[in-house]
Amino acid sequence: MKIICLSHILNNNLSCYNNEKSINISLYKNNELLLNFPAHSSTHIDFPLHVKEGGKSLSDYNIKDFIFYNPYVLEVDSNSNYIQPEDLKEIPDKTDLIIIKLLNTPERYSDEYATNNTGVGVNTVKHLKEKYKNLRAIGINSISINAYKNKDEGRQAHKELLLATPEILIIEDMKLNEVSEGELNRVIVSPLLIANADGVPVTVIAEVNR
Repeated sequence: MKIICLSHILNNNLSCYNNEKSINISLYKNNELLLNFPAHSSTHIDFPLHVKEGGKSLSDYNIKDFIFYNPYVLEVDSNSNYIQPEDLKEIPDKTDLIIIKLLNTPERYSDEYATNNTGVGVNTVKHLKEKYKNLRAIGINSISINAYKNKDEGRQAHKELLLATPEILIIEDMKLNEVSEGELNRVIVSPLLIANADGVPVTVIAEVNR
């Protein structure tokens, strides 16, 4: 077994959604850093409050909700704005975390990563919800499941997942260059603990079969 990290390291050079340069990490005093950034910065998780007033926030979850025992990396080669059901391969029925690894995603520090990203289409999330009954979260190595060039469909896809019963959480902007299809054993998603947050940066730790 090998342990790897599937999160980007927060730094001032990372762009946020809409290609905003919103991360500001500066020296405060005595080598202590002052952190200033949106909750949905770098690798992060979305909760239902993100799309619905009064929806569940981080405070409504138990830490065990962020441990996944049947994760699966699904490699997808798509050049369209949104992944469609026909782009997907079959994965194990017991999967509780699907991590979509886009094979053609732009380099993380490029403007194109934020302005020409591939998202996850509404029909695709409906298909995944219906087929994989143990599914608790979807992750992706795109800045968002919402494609910059067609935001309406991405907003609806967010709602389809986060307002499902039970909800399916969303992990965006993952770092997946070290992991391949079918080799995950277990994943722990460690959130930055902020009360009542609609989303927070996460450190994603993966145990891989190597």
